[in-house]
Amino acid sequence: ASSISAKLVGWYAFWNGLLRMKRSLISYPKSLSARVWRVGGVLRRVRIVLDDAAFLVARRRGGWSYLTLISHTKLSPYPHMRVREKRTLVVDVTKNDDELLASFSDTCRNEIRRTFRDDALRFSVGIDDMRLVMRLYRAFRKDKELPVHGKSYFDGSLMFRAYLSGKLVSVVTAYPGTTARVQHIFSVAALDKETKNRIAYASRRLLYECMKYTRDHGSVSVDLAGINVTRSEKAGITAFKRSFGGSEMPEYTYSIDSAFVRLFKRNSGKSS
Repeated sequence: ASSISAKLVGWYAFWNGLLRMKRSLISYPKSLSARVWRVGGVLRRVRIVLDDAAFLVARRRGGWSYLTLISHTKLSPYPHMRVREKRTLVVDVTKNDDELLASFSDTCRNEIRRTFRDDALRFSVGIDDMRLVMRLYRAFRKDKELPVHGKSYFDGSLMFRAYLSGKLVSVVTAYPGTTARVQHIFSVAALDKETKNRIAYASRRLLYECMKYTRDHGSVSVDLAGINVTRSEKAGITAFKRSFGGSEMPEYTYSIDSAFVRLFKRNSGKSS
């Protein structure tokens, strides 16, 4: 009987927590940061990118189920906060166009220059063609067996697109800020080698355009969103990012579950 009572009390606290959180969402600030991502519904995830102050505000206010921060700063420990450390590359973009291009590796620089001579390539910035962007994104992520997010995932992001003969072939998305951060790079899987190379060159050009655009809108650097130096299957993308130069530095991912999520995990027999 006592076991049943304990479970009833636990589930009451859980559902009461859900109700309180749902009410708190009504007054939750709409824009803590341009780089705050939220998923709607009863359970809400808040993901903050390179904005430690916004993270501290969100941590105090609540109204979330899962809170995540990506930061270059090692923060003080906090109850129930998990920390994961990895490496990332940050490129200084406080240079003119030629100086920025010259800071890249020879291969990277030459492949970008090829795109200026390819009349079939067209480049654009903005949130146009979202239906095509989402189709390409889903296909790319599924092919790589990576998690697929909804359209709201790109809210507040900058979007750079490359077209080959009128077809969308590559996209780079980034979070704006003093240090802009690349969010995603995804492209069409080409069958023939020539097309594959042209798409690869276009992807390099998109990162160059991203760096120029964010610099012209107030950024001083661009974070290339992490590198993996231990897994051999990630060697290709790591080499791709390193070809843009930049300084290697630590990156921290902080995660906190709300109290009722922790309670739910305990009642479900899952560890936090």
